[in-house]
Amino acid sequence: MCITKPLFKWTATSIYSVQDGHEKTWRIDAIPWSMDRPEAFAGLHNKGKRIIVVYDEASAIDDKIWEVTEGAMTDTDTEIIWLAFGNPTRLQGKFHDCFTTKRHRWNGKQIDSRTTKMANKVLFKQWEEDYGEDSDFFKVRVRGQFPSSGDLQLISSELVTEATKRYKNLRPENYNFAPVIFGVDPAWEGDDLLVAYMRQGNYSKVLFSMKKNSNDMEVAGKLADLQDQYNMLAGNIDLGYGQGIYSALKTMGRGDKWSLIAFGSTKTELINVFDDQGKNKDTISVYENKRAEMWYKLRDWLKEGGCVKISQK
Repeated sequence: MCITKPLFKWTATSIYSVQDGHEKTWRIDAIPWSMDRPEAFAGLHNKGKRIIVVYDEASAIDDKIWEVTEGAMTDTDTEIIWLAFGNPTRLQGKFHDCFTTKRHRWNGKQIDSRTTKMANKVLFKQWEEDYGEDSDFFKVRVRGQFPSSGDLQLISSELVTEATKRYKNLRPENYNFAPVIFGVDPAWEGDDLLVAYMRQGNYSKVLFSMKKNSNDMEVAGKLADLQDQYNMLAGNIDLGYGQGIYSALKTMGRGDKWSLIAFGSTKTELINVFDDQGKNKDTISVYENKRAEMWYKLRDWLKEGGCVKISQK
């Protein structure tokens, strides 16, 4: 129906100019993405002119496709427009990053369907009654917001968000009466970082992080200095690669304040089960393993007012 129809050739997957020399530059291509063929998105260039990339159902598009597409955004003196649309169904991935860790790179818009003209407001009202306005279903399908929890998520995004908000308003008098506890997770392999953390009441922060370091005396020296600086009451080190660090601290005469904890151990908190007569019937483990115990107790700490600072790096 368009009056410019004679100027373009229309196929099942593309519309392009019939003018010689512009078949590759004046065109629109519909490309089904596939992890088996990510290179289908490579080589998209139009230097000195304009490129527009449109993602539909962007939450479902694999990160690898985003990365390949990003490689097409390198032409200088070129107008490059990248649009990504979709329901915010997932709490991970590049689309989620557009509204969280990379939001400073994107012009993000979240639309509540209840404000649009064509939407079925009666149906939305029924959904609100059935699921609740704050339910993940209603957030994703109506309010245009990411869900609070993923399918396998123990700690909800809302809980973390509230903890980061509290961090900004936390004052020393709210926590400086509490004991200082350190936690050290030595680097294991690859790009893992050695991280030392501290907690004091509802306050917490990263003391330092560094790449995998086999010089246990150097790490122990840093921890000893921080132990004195913050008047640490107790410190816990992962048993894995932490044995050398712990031994170095013991050599320095500081072993009484430090403990080795097997973060990956199956041994965990136990409780006694009693029968109706009050006799001990069984002893069971509250958690599957030590790591699960630590994550659950972290969640409880956050619920009880714990504050965290999230790095954008």
